[in-house]
Amino acid sequence: MVYVLLIISKGLKILSYGLSERDIEDTLEKIKKRKRYIEREGFAPFTKNAWYNADKYIAELQNRASSLVAYASMQNLVSLFITLTLPSEYHPIKTLKNGKVIKNPKFIDDLAHTPKAGSKVLSRMWKRILDLRPVKDLRKEQKCYFRIIEPHKSGVPHLHVALYVPANSIEKILNSIFAIYTFPQIEISSQYIPSSYKKYYDKTVKRSVYKKNPKDKFGVTTLIKNPLKYMMKYILKTLDDLRKNKNKYTPLTLWYIIHGIGRFYTSRTLIPLWIYRKIHYLPRFQNMLNATKEYINGRIRVSAKKRIIEYLSLDENGNITEETIWQKRIEQSDLNPIQRIRYIKSFWEKAKVDFLNAYARKHPKIIPLEINGKRLKFNLTENRIISKGSIITPAYMKDHTLYTYYHSLDPEDEKISLFHYGVTQNEMIRRGLLSNIPIHRLDDFNNEFKLPMEEAL
Repeated sequence: MVYVLLIISKGLKILSYGLSERDIEDTLEKIKKRKRYIEREGFAPFTKNAWYNADKYIAELQNRASSLVAYASMQNLVSLFITLTLPSEYHPIKTLKNGKVIKNPKFIDDLAHTPKAGSKVLSRMWKRILDLRPVKDLRKEQKCYFRIIEPHKSGVPHLHVALYVPANSIEKILNSIFAIYTFPQIEISSQYIPSSYKKYYDKTVKRSVYKKNPKDKFGVTTLIKNPLKYMMKYILKTLDDLRKNKNKYTPLTLWYIIHGIGRFYTSRTLIPLWIYRKIHYLPRFQNMLNATKEYINGRIRVSAKKRIIEYLSLDENGNITEETIWQKRIEQSDLNPIQRIRYIKSFWEKAKVDFLNAYARKHPKIIPLEINGKRLKFNLTENRIISKGSIITPAYMKDHTLYTYYHSLDPEDEKISLFHYGVTQNEMIRRGLLSNIPIHRLDDFNNEFKLPMEEAL
């Protein structure tokens, strides 16, 4: 097991969320290798998680939580804050009433009682609550939740859930929950207390609790004034080490990584996370709630094969326009044999053109030129005249300059490019400065003068 117990004079003490030094060393080495791979392959700008780009990861969590709370407020929902704890057999130690820590005789040391297995049990416990009839009968827009898995100091996980439902359904939900779970396995706080629950002082928890009967082993407390602030306290508590120093990983972060346990989950109320991460580069979709509204209204559309995301908008005339805001890069594995051959052929043709254009730009053909006694250079590759202070092409010359320049060109002169002569002549014809001469195809001027490169430079 990964639990490390240190026997001291006052009893037993758990170190580092139940992680051994070997666990921590091995995990830090794995993180270091993974970081090197991400940076070497150029994935750094697109990667965000608890141990890489932690700032972006935390910002996204805050965006998701605040958007969900804002959605619940729009629907006039109230919150139930639920804490679920694992049974005794998952806890390696226990604390006595006098504060002494001892080894738990009920603890079962096997693979079915590890933190990873415990997190799955907590998820099943939560799923059982969602399947209760008063919760299940609510419409989709009448319920939403987000939940956080957090470790005790011993490394055993427990679950915090913020469930948002209508106030008139709270009583039935509480009665159904307390029929299957009781304190201390579950604790509940609520924004709204049903009239059938009366206030009693409970010595077990040493605070006022609302119960139907003072002898009941279950009850609900009212502590939530600001639901978002209340839940963010628990969310950020699991991220404290990352906020203080994002490059220093404490056992808290390593606990999640080693056991493969996710911190934060939400109901499928908001826009799917994979879609949001593709489109949040646009300012209007950076707020998750705004993106959700557009998604629910059908203005954000996803193709059947999830390769294209489009946004529908209305122009000034009331016409619907479609804008592609994300498109998946085509993979060869997605194509049939004929499509694959065409794709490869077009890929190499494009690559050939790109290579030739890049080579031509890097090694341009330049010849000397003299106009009205002024020495210039002409770039045959880009079809433009280069002067010391400016770049001049026939298309940008004024009429008088173009007319003078054209008549200064001698097509019989070996230093003049016939191709450039044709470009200049066609520009004269377009402007009406030459008559009775048709525009020629530039391929007709195929006797292009070529100057050795050393002479051109």
